[in-house]
Amino acid sequence: MRRVLLPALLLASAAGCATLRDLAAGTFERPRLTFETVSAEGLDLDGVTLALHYRIDNSNSVGISLAKLGYALEVEGRPVFSGALPGGLKIPARGAAPLVIPVRLQFGAVAGFVGALLTKETVAYRISGSVGVDTPIGLVELPYEHQGTAPVPRPPAVSIESARVVTEGVGRVGIDLQLRLSNRNPFAMPAGRLDYALDVAGTTVVSGESRAVAPVAPGASAALVVPVRLDLFGAGRALAQALSGGPVEVGLRGAVGWSWMRLPIEMGARAAR
Repeated sequence: MRRVLLPALLLASAAGCATLRDLAAGTFERPRLTFETVSAEGLDLDGVTLALHYRIDNSNSVGISLAKLGYALEVEGRPVFSGALPGGLKIPARGAAPLVIPVRLQFGAVAGFVGALLTKETVAYRISGSVGVDTPIGLVELPYEHQGTAPVPRPPAVSIESARVVTEGVGRVGIDLQLRLSNRNPFAMPAGRLDYALDVAGTTVVSGESRAVAPVAPGASAALVVPVRLDLFGAGRALAQALSGGPVEVGLRGAVGWSWMRLPIEMGARAAR
């Protein structure tokens, strides 16, 4: 008798749980996920954090909790990455709780971003995903989607501030180029590097050179001196004549690099004595 009674009790218990779930499903109201605002935070050269602010409303007589949160990020119509954030948020009975979804946009991870950087002040993004909520009737998925634009860093402005020919003893001459780097961003530009070639009077005198670039404060500018020293005896006749005379045309080619950003430069100036 006991062997027959035990399965019957288990079956009745399971049926009772199923009935309770059915009753709960009939009276349980689906939580509501409402978008409130979005903010761009922590903008720097490497990226920007997009914080989506939502509110979860629970009109039921029992509390619920956030079990999972997934997201996917697209920039300029191209998928960038997807991921998950931890749950644990508690939503009280007949109450609400704020939900912040922070997504970090790493500029260096976006294909073709340098081109957008040179032509745009913002880029279009789309964040979508699903919020999983633990409830008495099981896991409830609340999908979400938000589109907008995010600010991007501006490439510094680079210009030749002055160019000067200097004589250093018999048969030696130099050209001092002073560049001006202007940071147009609300954050500091980190240390970088200038890779360059220098032309004098149409002749390449320096190629494959590199020089460190100091950090530049937000909204500020800094000077960078590029000194070039030449031996007139080893220079070509036309170049030697140009350097020993009056003003001479100089050209600077190359790129300035900070982290993932590489800004091509090509500019000229007249160097006077």
